[in-house]
Amino acid sequence: NLKSRSEASEMLYKMYSICKVGEETTIGNISGFDIVGIKDELWGKPQLYLKNKGRYKVEVSELQEIGNIYKIENVLKSFDKRISDTEERIAYIEKELKSVKEELDKPFPSLDRIRELQKEQARIDSELDLDKQDSNTMTNEENEQENDK
Repeated sequence: NLKSRSEASEMLYKMYSICKVGEETTIGNISGFDIVGIKDELWGKPQLYLKNKGRYKVEVSELQEIGNIYKIENVLKSFDKRISDTEERIAYIEKELKSVKEELDKPFPSLDRIRELQKEQARIDSELDLDKQDSNTMTNEENEQENDK
């Protein structure tokens, strides 16, 4: 229940000081989101997240700056755009799915032609006696291998 951004900035800085390296600590709440602070394990730099069902990073600089409050507010404002973009993406994917299902339900236009060609190939194979030639070729190759031994 802070009255100004400067008060919020001061409180954020004070609360962040209780954070530990590598350990998430809830340091406040805004619009139904917990403000979670953690100190970077390597440098001890501040990291802030807004956390509810998801976790959203807030890029912060020095924690004493009032600009960090604006950054938190901007992350909150970005959710409307994210929701809108996601809804558009879902609508697009549903439209594509409907289109693909319609294509799958259509008969294959060249199926009759493929069947005709397969029959023609079978006829030609039988005329050329390819099945017997393949068997004879295998037998000749096996005999040559036997003779080489």
